[in-house]
Amino acid sequence: MSEQYSPSEHLTEDLVLELAEQQSGHRSASADSTTPAARHLQQCDSCYAWVSDTARVISALRPATSDDDLVEETADLADPPPGLWAVIAAETAQTRTETQQPPAPVTDLATRRGSRRTWLWVGGAAAAGLAVGAALATAVLGQPKIPGEPEPLLAGEAQLAPVSQADFTGEAEMFRHADGQLTLTVQVAEVPAPEDGYLELWLRDEQASRLISLGTVTTTSTTVTVPQGMDLSEYPVVDVSHEHYDGDPSHSGVTLAAGPMEPADS
Repeated sequence: MSEQYSPSEHLTEDLVLELAEQQSGHRSASADSTTPAARHLQQCDSCYAWVSDTARVISALRPATSDDDLVEETADLADPPPGLWAVIAAETAQTRTETQQPPAPVTDLATRRGSRRTWLWVGGAAAAGLAVGAALATAVLGQPKIPGEPEPLLAGEAQLAPVSQADFTGEAEMFRHADGQLTLTVQVAEVPAPEDGYLELWLRDEQASRLISLGTVTTTSTTVTVPQGMDLSEYPVVDVSHEHYDGDPSHSGVTLAAGPMEPADS
């Protein structure tokens, strides 16, 4: 080490570590007074305290090899320079005052979790209530209507008389909407269980030689769309048939009920 130090300068970290290692090895850091660092250490209280503190840390981390070493290192730890801790305490208090932020409010963990569970339960209940309310509104009022849209006009009606099943009856109503689209709503007494097949709605001629399927009837009240461009005068009869899952799209030949579509009174 050939550096020169004035009283206003301080040792580098590398030199402090080197001197501290010498001191923790039971060699005096200022014994060799010929080095500039050692001479500076004798004149500078700050660097002396820095080296001494670092040496104590090294000694504390180094395992003792014998009882004598342990006693000697313990004695070193118990003998800080006079006034050192007062200086450290003053510096620490000043730094803490400058950087300390107001403490965050302490919240009991159980209280916080309970509040969160309560909020989640209330939020979930509110969401469930909204969902149930919306479902009930839809069930009671039907699908929402577009504001200003005129009501569909009744275009025709049909009373469905039993054909192959004496107690099976129904009725059908055809509506014309503002855009010209026709829909057919059919109501029947009952629908079969899924394992017994399904019902299908048809428009046909009076001889049942020409038929057009409008779709399946899965509930006692079903609405289907009538294909545009269809000449209803050629298919004046509403037919409800009993079908099976046999892969055959044609009419099964089993008509449960049927009836002619009569124009609505104007």
